[in-house]
Amino acid sequence: MGTWAFYYLQAEDGEDRSHPNAYRIPAEAPVTLQDVQTHFPLGSASGFHFRFRVNSPKGDTFFWLDVTSKAATVPLVNGRVICKVLRLDRPVKQGLILHKKPVVKVTPDAKPRQNNDRPAKYSDKSSPPEPKPTPRPASAPPKAEAKSTESIEDFLSGPKPAPVAKEVDLMGSSNWSAPQAPARPAPRAAAPAVSAPPKNFEDDGGQTVGPVTLAEMEEHKVSSDGTNVYNPDLVDKSTKSAAVRAAMEARERAKAAEIERARQELLARDQAKNQLDNAKANAAVALGPKLKNWAEDNGRKKNIRTLISTMHQIMWADSKWAEVNMGKLLTPNDVKKQYRRAIMVVHPDKAGGRTPEQLVISERVFDAINSAWDEFARTELK
Repeated sequence: MGTWAFYYLQAEDGEDRSHPNAYRIPAEAPVTLQDVQTHFPLGSASGFHFRFRVNSPKGDTFFWLDVTSKAATVPLVNGRVICKVLRLDRPVKQGLILHKKPVVKVTPDAKPRQNNDRPAKYSDKSSPPEPKPTPRPASAPPKAEAKSTESIEDFLSGPKPAPVAKEVDLMGSSNWSAPQAPARPAPRAAAPAVSAPPKNFEDDGGQTVGPVTLAEMEEHKVSSDGTNVYNPDLVDKSTKSAAVRAAMEARERAKAAEIERARQELLARDQAKNQLDNAKANAAVALGPKLKNWAEDNGRKKNIRTLISTMHQIMWADSKWAEVNMGKLLTPNDVKKQYRRAIMVVHPDKAGGRTPEQLVISERVFDAINSAWDEFARTELK
C-alpha cells in the first residue's frame, strides 16, 4: 500500500499546517529521505529542504528533525510522514508593469448614451431588498456549530493527551508561560477556628505525626515519671527478659568504667600540667637574672651576633649546641645560617623530654633570637 506523506511549504502563499498537501510513497517502512524526494510532486527535490515531525515519548509535544542524508531513515508519526518543506531557490517576482490607458475621443456625431444603456450595476434604480431569513420556531432547539481547534496535521499524528487550559505555541517559545492554576472561589463563610488536639508525647506506639518545634521538644523532654525520654540508659529494664536485662547492665557497667577511666586520665593530665607550670615558674625565678643579662645590656636588647656567640653560656650540657665565635658571623649569610641552627635547637616543637629549667631556657632563647633576627633583617638585609 505504501506510505502517505503530508507536507506544507513554509512561507508560501496559501500554505499552512492546517491544510497540508499529501502524496503517496510506494515504499513501506522504513522510509528514507531518498524515497521522500524521489516521489515529491513538485519536481526536483534538490531545491527543497525537508524537516520531519517527531512526537515526544509522552505525546504532549513534538519537535522537528532535519534529515540531510538521503540514505537516512525519516521518522514516522502514526505510520505517516509529516514534514514541512522550505524552498531553497525562490523565483524572483517581477515588479509592476504599467500600461498606458488609451484616450477616448468624443466626436460631434457621437450619439449621447441614454440611461437605459448603462450597465445594471450603475443603474439609478434601487436594487430590490434582500429577503429576510425565515424566523426559527421557538420550539426548535438552537443548532450548535462545533468548531475543532485541532489541525489536520495534529489529527494525523495520532491521539494526544487531554488539552490544557492554555494553548502553547511550540514554534515560538519566547512568549510561553506556564499555565496558571484556576482561581479558587472564595469561601462563603469563614469556618469557626478549631483548636488542634494536644500532642501525646507519652504514646510511644502512635508517635507524634507532623513537625515538632524546639520549644515543644524542650517542654516535653522529660516524661511524667521524671525520667529523660531521650536517654536510652534510663529504659525500664523490669519489662525485659533476664538475658536482655543482664546484657543491658553489663553494657552500662562497661560504659561507666570507660567514663571513669577517661575522667582519671583527664585529672592526671591536669595535675601534671599544673606541676609543670609550677616548676617552670620556680625555674624562671632562679634563671631570670642570668637570662636577662644574656639578652640585654643595661635595658637594651643585644644584636643577633652577640646573642649567638654567647648562647653557649646559658644552654644546658646536652643541648647539642656548640660555641660559635665571631669569625663565623661576619657576612649576613653566615648570620642567617647560624640563626637557623639556633632556632632548630630551641624550637618549642622539640621540647619533648626537657626539664622545667630546660624549657624556660629554650623559650627565652627562642624569643630573644627571633626578635634580634627581625631587627637584623630590617636593617642589614635590604
